[in-house]
Amino acid sequence: MTVAGKQLATSLHSTITALLNFDTAKDGTYRVKVHYKNFELEQTIDGFNKSIKQSLSDNNGDTALQKMMENVRQIQFELGMNKQGKVVNHVNNDSLFSMFSNTIGIGKDSMAVRFFEGMRPFFNNEMVKGLLEQALFVFPDKTVNVGDTWTNKLTIQSFFSMKMTTDFELISLSDSVAELALKSRVSPGNSEVVLTGLAMAASPITSPKITDKSKGVDIGGMKMKAEFTGTQTGKVFIDLRNKTVKSTTVRQILTGDLIVGIFMLPMEMDMVSVYNLSGGKQQ
Repeated sequence: MTVAGKQLATSLHSTITALLNFDTAKDGTYRVKVHYKNFELEQTIDGFNKSIKQSLSDNNGDTALQKMMENVRQIQFELGMNKQGKVVNHVNNDSLFSMFSNTIGIGKDSMAVRFFEGMRPFFNNEMVKGLLEQALFVFPDKTVNVGDTWTNKLTIQSFFSMKMTTDFELISLSDSVAELALKSRVSPGNSEVVLTGLAMAASPITSPKITDKSKGVDIGGMKMKAEFTGTQTGKVFIDLRNKTVKSTTVRQILTGDLIVGIFMLPMEMDMVSVYNLSGGKQQ
């Protein structure tokens, strides 16, 4: 990005380890319980003649962050999922915002605010829904053979929401593994940005502050919005013995604008997401 005549580059890497528990509900859907076991987030911002690097993990020796991770492990998200892997409902958990703000002891410490705002979008029902659906909403609604295709539609909430129309094709079938290829068309959903990692363009000139949990990022009294379109391609491997997804790898290439008031910041994003599922048989 070019901001105020300066080049700005942002790199964001995150790794989430979660424990998933599947039970079959009375109506035939799955009840999925999700616990985060560990979370790592690293962001580097280069520009304005300086570099800002943030890192959050359980192993960096910071007492406040370790305490936060202890609380994170106690959080349980509960969602309902149909046989195709689409989330159909979830149990509300609105206490997370208060818990995190109290745990990290946020005051006027701008770095603490950045940590908090950088983490928060990953710890809510919509983000968990998106993580699960991108990995698991891959099954067709009828029996298919090699070469057959089907289409699933979903909305993923990440730093902002994206609508995805994904075409799947069954590429190969063996005794134990089915291989799927996917191609998605991405269009804007709710345009309000919820992660200040994308709003860091303003950090050298704007004092960060905590945003309301139900609203998008506020920069100088103006909402930051994102409007992106693009494509997603990838592969899915399904364990036919357990009828579960073994792994999903997707690459999103998006282009669009960050909008703050009358200002538009052109951006390109190249994101790779890898999901690996391991463990016991789905119940």
